[in-house]
Amino acid sequence: METHEDRLYFAAEDSDEGKRELYYLDLSKAQALASGNKNLSIVSIQNGVSDELKYAEKVFLNDNPDVQVSYKVLDLTYPDAKVKILSGDLDMDIAVINTSLIYDLAASGALVDLSHFDDINSIMTGEDILDGLYEYSSVDGFLFGVPFSYWADVLKVNTYLREKLNLNLPDANWTWQDFYDYAKQARKDLDGNGSKDSYIMGARKNSPLFLEAYLCKFVNQVTGKVDFNNDIFINLLNLWKKMCDEDLIKTISDPPYIKDDTVLFTLDTAGYHMGNDEYVCIPALSNNLKVYPCQGSFLCISSLSKNPNLAAKFIVTYLSKKVQATHTYKIGELFVKSLPMNYLYKDLSIYDIDIDSLNEKNKEIIINVAKYVTPKSYPFNLKTYITQEVMPQFMSGKITAPEAAALIQKKAEMMIKE
Repeated sequence: METHEDRLYFAAEDSDEGKRELYYLDLSKAQALASGNKNLSIVSIQNGVSDELKYAEKVFLNDNPDVQVSYKVLDLTYPDAKVKILSGDLDMDIAVINTSLIYDLAASGALVDLSHFDDINSIMTGEDILDGLYEYSSVDGFLFGVPFSYWADVLKVNTYLREKLNLNLPDANWTWQDFYDYAKQARKDLDGNGSKDSYIMGARKNSPLFLEAYLCKFVNQVTGKVDFNNDIFINLLNLWKKMCDEDLIKTISDPPYIKDDTVLFTLDTAGYHMGNDEYVCIPALSNNLKVYPCQGSFLCISSLSKNPNLAAKFIVTYLSKKVQATHTYKIGELFVKSLPMNYLYKDLSIYDIDIDSLNEKNKEIIINVAKYVTPKSYPFNLKTYITQEVMPQFMSGKITAPEAAALIQKKAEMMIKE
């Protein structure tokens, strides 16, 4: 009998054929069985189980052979997911939670503050992590999760139209006032028929292009704070009405990410797919107030977890550069390298992508956008109320911008309390 690298080797004779065979016992597995298995339950809500999550499991189990990891993927609606999570029916340690639900769950006490785990906190606050991602994943110091995927809004440029209009690209610090000035320059008669036929962007008149960013910044379900009665919002409302009244925005029924040859910008998301195409950041709400709305998901620990410390160890493994370098995203049967902006680390060269396919301008946009990403995690029926009930009155001139702001403030406060 001989022990070598956690294996106990021994020879035994086959009773039927009289042959001696060499066998081994895996001591690490034997120890795991002797100590009793630990279970770690991962529940993914409206998300699949990605390659990097499975790879994180592989790396994690190499160091923790006594643990059993199980997965459950649930396609639940927002209300059903909230009920099941808060009731404890899901029996989960780690959850993959969408941005739409994250603030609500954090406010309800369903999630653990990950800043209490030193290893997670040191990684998320470290110099290697892209600036802004800690703020994206926390509210008032409460670290509710770590980024699992994030789709940050940017504007894709119709380069052919931009060159035809003889316009330069706006810089990353532009505001909605700059957007208005730019919109006037983009409104031209290009075919010489006597009528202007180009626009800066298309949108529904009652759905202001700045609204998503404003809701992300000024409606917080965790702190219970909402703020519409301020000069920023009132000025933005008046500016939007002015743009529409001056026919600077193309009125469309489709969402603003649908490509249109007559518009300069369409809504898109930041990521590896940007390549060498032209992109610009979303305008700032006001000077020095950049907000880039972001849809995605977070890896969180349930407050009802039976193994929170073990769950934290798994998240530390997930955050490692070794695991992050494998980041992919699956659409149907197609695996796309980092289509959402899944990057956590400043050094983009660690990722399994052709980094040279991203031009320097787009690399700068990715880094800049990460600084100001904010989850799309507000009551969505509030946006419906604004666009379907308040904006039609305001755009038709029946109410003023301060009156519209007051109506929205009252409704938002009521929804947050509910």
